[in-house]
Amino acid sequence: MEVEDLLESHGADVPMTNAFKLLCEDALPKIDKKLHQKQKSIAEKVKNELNSAKLKAKFSYKKLDYWTEFGIKHPLYHLQSAVEATTSSVADFKWQKPKNITILDRQNQNQNQKDVQIYIEIADELFGNRDFLNLTYPMKRAHFLCAVVKILSGKFEKIEFSAGGIHADDAIFPDLIVDGVKIKVFNNSCAKSKRFVPTIGNLRPATCFGNKLFENLDIATPRFNQRMLWSFLEAEIMLKIQETLKGHPTARLAISLVQNLFENRHLSIFSTVILPARVFRLISQGQITEKQEILTVLRIIFRDFVSWSIDDVEYVDPEGEDLSEDVTQEYSEHFDVNLIYDHLNIAANVTRNHMNRMKEELSTCLPLLGQVYTFDGVFIEKFPIFAQYDHYARLQVDMSHLKNLTGEFAIDAVDSSDVITHFIRDFELKIQKTMEERYEFVGIHEIEQIANSWNTSDYAASVELKTFIVGFRSTSSWKSPLTVGPPAQTDKAREFRDLWKGSSELRKFADTRICECVVWAEQPSDKVPHAILQFVLKNMYELPKSCLSWRTISDDVDAERRSAEDAAKAFAELSAVLRGLKGLPLMITNVHGISGYLRGTEPAYPSVFAAPVPPSCSDDHALPEIGKIPLFTPALTVHIKLEYSGRWGNDVEAIRRLTSSFYVKIAERLREKNLCAVPTVDQLFVLQSGIVFKIVVVHDRILSILEEGVEKLKDSGAARIESSLQGIRLAAWKKKFIAEPLLQLSLQSFSTSHKFFGSTVQLFKKWLGSKLLSGHLNDHIIELLVVAAINKKGSVEPQSTWSSFVRLLHLIATHPWPARPLIVDFGAKSWNEEERAKLEETFIKMRPILPPMVIIHEEDHLGNKFTRDHPQGIVLNRLVALAQEALRILEKQTVGEKTLDLQASLLQENLKPYDAVIELEPSAVVRKKPILERRPTKSRKIPVVELDPIDELIYQLNNNFHQVAMFFYNKYGGHKIGVMFKPQEAEVPAKISRCTFHKSVSESTLRLNKLEILENIQILGDGVVSSVNLQKS
Repeated sequence: MEVEDLLESHGADVPMTNAFKLLCEDALPKIDKKLHQKQKSIAEKVKNELNSAKLKAKFSYKKLDYWTEFGIKHPLYHLQSAVEATTSSVADFKWQKPKNITILDRQNQNQNQKDVQIYIEIADELFGNRDFLNLTYPMKRAHFLCAVVKILSGKFEKIEFSAGGIHADDAIFPDLIVDGVKIKVFNNSCAKSKRFVPTIGNLRPATCFGNKLFENLDIATPRFNQRMLWSFLEAEIMLKIQETLKGHPTARLAISLVQNLFENRHLSIFSTVILPARVFRLISQGQITEKQEILTVLRIIFRDFVSWSIDDVEYVDPEGEDLSEDVTQEYSEHFDVNLIYDHLNIAANVTRNHMNRMKEELSTCLPLLGQVYTFDGVFIEKFPIFAQYDHYARLQVDMSHLKNLTGEFAIDAVDSSDVITHFIRDFELKIQKTMEERYEFVGIHEIEQIANSWNTSDYAASVELKTFIVGFRSTSSWKSPLTVGPPAQTDKAREFRDLWKGSSELRKFADTRICECVVWAEQPSDKVPHAILQFVLKNMYELPKSCLSWRTISDDVDAERRSAEDAAKAFAELSAVLRGLKGLPLMITNVHGISGYLRGTEPAYPSVFAAPVPPSCSDDHALPEIGKIPLFTPALTVHIKLEYSGRWGNDVEAIRRLTSSFYVKIAERLREKNLCAVPTVDQLFVLQSGIVFKIVVVHDRILSILEEGVEKLKDSGAARIESSLQGIRLAAWKKKFIAEPLLQLSLQSFSTSHKFFGSTVQLFKKWLGSKLLSGHLNDHIIELLVVAAINKKGSVEPQSTWSSFVRLLHLIATHPWPARPLIVDFGAKSWNEEERAKLEETFIKMRPILPPMVIIHEEDHLGNKFTRDHPQGIVLNRLVALAQEALRILEKQTVGEKTLDLQASLLQENLKPYDAVIELEPSAVVRKKPILERRPTKSRKIPVVELDPIDELIYQLNNNFHQVAMFFYNKYGGHKIGVMFKPQEAEVPAKISRCTFHKSVSESTLRLNKLEILENIQILGDGVVSSVNLQKS
């Protein structure tokens, strides 16, 4: 999306409110004033100690083991051979009093940062006039840190080294941490900043990696130059930013909130320095002023980041001196993004992919600024890394793998860690060249990082291996079996062949184009991107295939997707036939399919198609063979309406009987169309294209009759009308024929516009089944939960089943179910702030009588229509715990060393928590994943439909034993039912009403008779239940 589209797509701005202002102020952690004051005291003490220190030490700066006798290890000791190759006009290191010591209270810069830092400027006498070359400056700087450690030892509780640099990950330019106070040292007088432009080399590769590959080779070192410049200029930049922000408390608050957003979405590369620098820039330009409200400042910052042009070189200080055009061009050639302060590019490590993801995240959040009920989703909620992308691979890079590539990646590098970093940067570029059309952005995140701090008595850890997660935000071309290149016989075609190592071939397309192509498969497949990455690593870098493993759940739902397509096609054909029927007393005006099979949200186990019918059957409908239970055949519900007539009468039962006659007439007309149709009293079954449909006539007249009955009760002065027979019948009719169909129409529309909705719902249902929770959540609630996860405000919409399912689990695990309702927006019409406030207010008033799970949507403003009975509190708690456990499994699958068998771990049944287990007869389990896919038969007979003995058994068990036990099963192929006895029924007071399921143990106490209950279950389930076993006595 273009920048203009990102900025204009969100519509009108929400006005500022006091509630939003309070949320902003309350979002920040409270300052620990005692700790803060303690840090300031420590900083002052450090300053005094160093100013008065007299340390007698003089030795060659090349002697890195000098400090060992004092129990201090030089942090760059592993570069001893490199330092031997350096020279300096000041060959000896000795203690010199610091030139200047500045204490920076970062609270004045960012209200999230409560720590205190010390900037120490090293005396000029310690450096020669060419110490900026190679590693002389970092070595002497590290010697100075060791001297500081020696001086402060014994005077403070804890002193340790920590990685420095702009992102606090650079061990070549370490800092010190003294009792929580960070000490940074520098000297910026040994070279002018223009010495560090990208085209100048200040580090010879031979210095660090020997002369074999790099003898007498001087090469530009743009990235090492930026690391040096950050050491020189950090204090100047941060102090300047702090001075400007000191008078802008609202800007500081905004920085803290946006920093939260970046950190929570794993975009920390922008949060520490770039964010304050751009706010400083906006203040300098006059866009942010002292009197602006927090909402205005936030919008200015968001728009500034979203409109940040990758192609332009921008400056931190607009009033500073601009670089010449030639130098500007050099920065553009070496870095993707440029934000310059006196030759230092503080955005040198930011890539185009970082920018693309950052812009999409902020443009998603921008229209929500000012809204109270989406505040947490924008600024507070933390997203796991494995929920940020749609597809993942785990990449492990060992330095031994890069031996043959040292000549390429050791340039501009100091050690093996830098070599791996340069390889990853190049690998990202190769991904861009080979897969650009398949993704919107890619993110490469390091995992299993070494500690950023270490004891001063220890050597810094040597990095020879790094592990990364490669995440992709996919497009519709993700599975494409072809990588299409440029037209044949062009210069770009030759470059394409060279890139793909000659593996491309010519292909002619329907529009007569002849292009270079790389063919990966015959059909679209999830395996294609994995194959491309393997090709890149093996053929372009000569890395072993084992270093990359694919970590995403494969979207292997082709069979289920075909089932939904077949069902939708059959329904469209049936709908056309029904609308065109002639000769009926009343014409059919409306036809609505309200089945989950049409949306692709119901697993077609064993199939959406009708089961084969025995040849011996002579009727239009077939009975099952004696002694055999047929596999499940679904009947897809279709609601129809007839044209208006005033002759239906005023009796519901009469209307019902008259409607049966209509079913007979419709069946006759359908048979004339060569369709198999079987009418019954309350519905009509039709076999269309091998799929059974259940047609139900919906009468508005019945609604009027039921409403009239309730009105008569009201007029008679009756109380508690909702619990009366008339009230219950009216509520049930409205739910079945108004609320449910309207909700299903919204769900159908949502599934059409969201490709992965159906597959995510199916996966969720299978997961619930594997946890024996089938039936404990209404199917509509299951789909609403998925809608809420996919359409979550403040989040970029997921583009795969994996990411949608992870977002769903995260929603279930983190939503405060007892305290707040879940409000579901379908996107077409969102709730405004005033409407949300009323819904929340009603929820709070009615919370004592509302069910544990409250889900509000357009057809249910109370949120209890589909959750009144299920899930119970204990089931909801278990669901939350299971979701948290599943998230841990998915995290392990994403970042763990070994790939998990997700079928065995994520969808594994666990029967240990249950008191008893009911074993089922294998023949009674009729919803099984088929070995062979069932296709439509030529038979024109309807088999037994919707016959599931397990569903009927569960219904009977709940009906007979709900007072003392709960039952848990897997609807999709489970062979066992878990029984959990209610703990409050274990022992009860002796009463006649309690004797049914309890036995006497004393005159006043009855104990639950578990063995008798299980025996009754065995009798009740004769033919379906194989055995019943008590696990816990």
